[in-house]
Amino acid sequence: MVLPLELVDETSFIEGKVLDTALFSLFFGGMIVIVLYNLSLLIFTRDLSYLLYVLYLLSAMFYVGTMSGFGQLVLWPGAPPFSARFYTLSATLCFLTPLLFVVRFLQVRQYGGWVWHITWVLGCYWITVLMAVLLIPEHAHWLFMEYVALPYCLISLAVTLTLWARGNVSARLFSIAWITLLGFTVIHLLALWGYMPLNRLTLHGQLIGMFIEFVLLSMALAERINLERDQRIAAQQLALETSRSLADEREQHLQAKQQALLIQQRANEELETRVVARTKALEEVRHGLELANAELLRLSSTDPLTHLANRRQFDQLLEDEVRRGRRNGTPLTVLLGDIDHFKRVNDSYGHPFGDECLRRVAAVLQQHCQRAGDLAARYGGEEFVITLPATGGPQAVLLAERMRQDVERLELDCDGERVSLTISFGVATLDPQAAAAPLELLSAADRALYEAKRSGRNCVVEAADLGPDGATVFA
Repeated sequence: MVLPLELVDETSFIEGKVLDTALFSLFFGGMIVIVLYNLSLLIFTRDLSYLLYVLYLLSAMFYVGTMSGFGQLVLWPGAPPFSARFYTLSATLCFLTPLLFVVRFLQVRQYGGWVWHITWVLGCYWITVLMAVLLIPEHAHWLFMEYVALPYCLISLAVTLTLWARGNVSARLFSIAWITLLGFTVIHLLALWGYMPLNRLTLHGQLIGMFIEFVLLSMALAERINLERDQRIAAQQLALETSRSLADEREQHLQAKQQALLIQQRANEELETRVVARTKALEEVRHGLELANAELLRLSSTDPLTHLANRRQFDQLLEDEVRRGRRNGTPLTVLLGDIDHFKRVNDSYGHPFGDECLRRVAAVLQQHCQRAGDLAARYGGEEFVITLPATGGPQAVLLAERMRQDVERLELDCDGERVSLTISFGVATLDPQAAAAPLELLSAADRALYEAKRSGRNCVVEAADLGPDGATVFA
């Protein structure tokens, strides 16, 4: 009952009722529009936040319908026995459903601390009140819901303001919406208590604040859709740029490798020419020339920087191992490794430090090639190759993984700055019955290495065994 009472004539009474009916009709019409809009978003996004928001909207409509009498007039005109609980039930739902909505939409749990704990306690309290209203309504007043309502509103506002301060963009509109609702509710209560004039605006202040709140919350939901869309677009652009960068880097690497191969080929041709000319000119000192040729052969088959076998020696040994494997019926596995982002190391710390990195990585690889027949060679640039006779794919993958981990654990220092290295491996195994050539085995290992690079580097990728038809897929 609103006091003080006032007497009005029939005309003023009817006019007031028309205005009240129009206001409530506008409210319910607008709420239906917002409900349908958010239901469409729920179907489109399948986000639980929109379902909780729709439940909040329906709870508010239930509360207003109960409070205004429109529910008794339109929805349950027969006044069923349990309609006496509707006011308490609707009010409880109006406190519980927004709390669940806020927890889901603002992701309160991930912030932890007092924000999450106080929200969890309030949620448990309102669920208890709801159960009491439904099951033991005659004892529900012992939960003192009317005294908890105001502290609950203030705590909810404090939670949204805290999340806003911590960088939660959506909490901004939530805070404004709560402040608007609380402000209009305070105006409504002050008018009922006689501290402000009682007119249509102040009498329906809570209704107006509630509608404005729902409009602002709908804006917050729409804002998040736009934010997520912008994030998806940014992620797609970043992925595209990364893909282009990897393609450019791969092309540059291939060009550098081709150039290095040409230089090495010219050097080998020049070396062979000089050996032939010296042999003819110094025939009389054949014994000394044979010793010199033996030393020259050792130098031509060894990489001067890493002291590993060079490409030439590797190619010769690979053909021998392929033939030996076919005779003995044993598999042959090749590991092709490439230091990740080595060009960046050279550009950042200089080529002398880059050479030291190559020597350290070569030492790690050499430590793992202790069996008779195992060979570690520098394939070119920052690329290394290892042959493992009589070794199957699984054993080779385990060995490559140990080498990858040892390279990752290397402690390198450049002018007091710690520099870390990683390496990627491609593994390919030749079946003894396969008709594939050595070049096809190397091509399979190279494709596996490229897959390792494409998968994020610092990993081992194995190509399936080369079968009789020479085909290969990635394992």
